[in-house]
Amino acid sequence: MATEQAANKAPEAAPKKPYVSPSQLNTYTNCGEQYRRRYIEKEIIPPGVAALRGSSVHKGAEANFKQKIESKIDLPKNEIVERAVAEFEGRLKADGVFLDEEEQGRGKAIVLGEEKDTTVRLAGLYADEVAPRYQPTAVEQKIEIELPGSHNLLGILDLTAEAIGADPDKPSGDGIVDYKTGKKTKSQGEFDSSPQISLYDLAYRAKHRKAPSFIRIEQLIDTKVPKRVVNATTRSTADFKAAVARVNAMIDGVQKGVFIPANAGAWQCSARWCGYWRTCPFVNSERKAAAAAGE
Repeated sequence: MATEQAANKAPEAAPKKPYVSPSQLNTYTNCGEQYRRRYIEKEIIPPGVAALRGSSVHKGAEANFKQKIESKIDLPKNEIVERAVAEFEGRLKADGVFLDEEEQGRGKAIVLGEEKDTTVRLAGLYADEVAPRYQPTAVEQKIEIELPGSHNLLGILDLTAEAIGADPDKPSGDGIVDYKTGKKTKSQGEFDSSPQISLYDLAYRAKHRKAPSFIRIEQLIDTKVPKRVVNATTRSTADFKAAVARVNAMIDGVQKGVFIPANAGAWQCSARWCGYWRTCPFVNSERKAAAAAGE
């Protein structure tokens, strides 16, 4: 009887493989120790104000474009802004926020008030300058690529869409659109060489069996007068090979327990930019003590 039951038992599904995402690759490349603590030890720290602002503007855009797939009409500007502000307040309440020394010195209420105002401005800029230019086909689309070996590759595309509106270089067909928010404009070279963008393109091709018609980065910059900056970029087989080589090197390093810390003096290795800095064994203890005394 037991033998018969065993024979009729359905085979167990193979365990799901872990995945590598572009954000994981970026973290590992910038600082292996930060990667180890975030993804291996699961030490989750609150987001910084820039991440809080960026995710909030993204949420307003996401709410608009998701409904626009069917409606083909943008939400009213005030509703898009309200969605972004609600995300800002909700994430702040749920996750808290990481403030650097300068921000702590200025005062939490002042800093968060300014960032909330920035969220309002950039969400409004999105509604005015970005939303009308695209008819979305998919929003926050997760695409997992089966890789040989121990890990898969996961890409989450902000937006795939057809370009519409008054752009003089209006491309035809479905393309990839990625959003960036910030205080300063990023360079064209940064996007042309970005492994993240290469992996997004690779994920799109795996899903759709064709190249995207275009790749655009929509930068929403909070200058004195908020501005939209558009960067178009392309990818080739050489870009894919370079990005996949980075992924393979990361997987090999993680499996071997190799987590090289950021270079001493790197901009991201500071109390201002890293929430793990004060407890990092690779940071000069005297500098940590001096930073703590200055609070």
